Amino acid sequence: MEDLADGKVISVWISAAIAWTLAGMNGISIAGIIMIIAGAGLLAYGGFTTTKRENIVDLGPLKVQADVKERHSVPPVLAWALLGGGVVVLVLGMKKK
Repeated sequence: MEDLADGKVISVWISAAIAWTLAGMNGISIAGIIMIIAGAGLLAYGGFTTTKRENIVDLGPLKVQADVKERHSVPPVLAWALLGGGVVVLVLGMKKK
């Protein structure tokens, strides 16, 4: 999960998408690939985590803040729909080529 949060996995997939674009794939195919990757990632991780900063104490010049991590779960049916939709978009994009 930390790799995804650090952006390492995402940057690899973005690099691959750029390489495919240069190889002649159209934008619809790239959108399909991104949807497939997002759907597979949501299936693997079950959701995503966000961090927000909250004020714990606020007394004049004294402020104490804390970073609070929140886990957002995504229903598997939505992840499967994103994955399946990505396959459909990819196939349609390849037929237009």
